[in-house]
Amino acid sequence: SYAKALCDCPYFRTSKLVVKSDISFTVDKKSFTCLLFTDAYEASLTTSVSTLDISKGDCIFIPAGTGEVKVCGKADFLLCEI
Repeated sequence: SYAKALCDCPYFRTSKLVVKSDISFTVDKKSFTCLLFTDAYEASLTTSVSTLDISKGDCIFIPAGTGEVKVCGKADFLLCEI
């Protein structure tokens, strides 16, 4: 798994993440997070309140303050936040 910064400006930050197995990150109270899945294979997203199956093309909005988010399986996605 790896992450590559695509844009980091005063208004927003976008990174490309490639997940080979599992990855976790925290969505704190500073910003919401938007995930756009460009590829996914048997992937899911889990927070403290739900688990979602992920497919290529899915766009998921995660509210600020959600806490730990885990992406499981194989997936490529863009992570955008302010």
